[in-house]
Amino acid sequence: MRSLNFSISKKSSLPPSISPAFAGRSRMRATTSVRQSPPPSRSGSGSCPTVSPATSQSRDILRLLEKHNIHDIDVAYHPITTALSLPISGLKTPYMQGTLGFFFHVGEELYGVTARHVLFPDEEGNKSYSYVAGPRKKVVLMGDKAFADFLASTQARIAILKNTVTVLGKQVAMYTKMAQVGNQQAVNDLATTEADLNKRKAAIEELKT
Repeated sequence: MRSLNFSISKKSSLPPSISPAFAGRSRMRATTSVRQSPPPSRSGSGSCPTVSPATSQSRDILRLLEKHNIHDIDVAYHPITTALSLPISGLKTPYMQGTLGFFFHVGEELYGVTARHVLFPDEEGNKSYSYVAGPRKKVVLMGDKAFADFLASTQARIAILKNTVTVLGKQVAMYTKMAQVGNQQAVNDLATTEADLNKRKAAIEELKT
């Protein structure tokens, strides 16, 4: 299933001026959380301060939120493989697609930011939106094109694995015959090849689910 139960949260306190953002409920919680750090110290006379990308991005995010009177926010960095550029689309508009930007927490709520045009067609105009005043905007992972591309890449991967399984199967048959006549090296190669064969078969089944 490619559906993700993201929705506009009626608890959102985001002002209308940044209505392109949508809120998504999630049970994920940040494993680490850092607040904006103080300016980096200079290592010596005339030297430039060293600022990590995470620190720089944190400050940009905090400055953006402060412009809209949103304070006391933690910027969290934790391992999510698709934390940025997660492909999304509106449930009713799968032909329109885009990506999530950054995530942030407000209490127990996890929010994701995306461009307004990803979820709101042009004909709806650039109007302020809130879940309290408007219908829920349901969101799915991947629009039509992104899903078609993902499906094609998965099918291609399965085809490659099937070819490998065929080759490994022939090797297993050959090593089996050699092992039966007492070839010790073939016994070792048979065990290794069978393990590899089973691993590839398992990968195919996993891709199919």
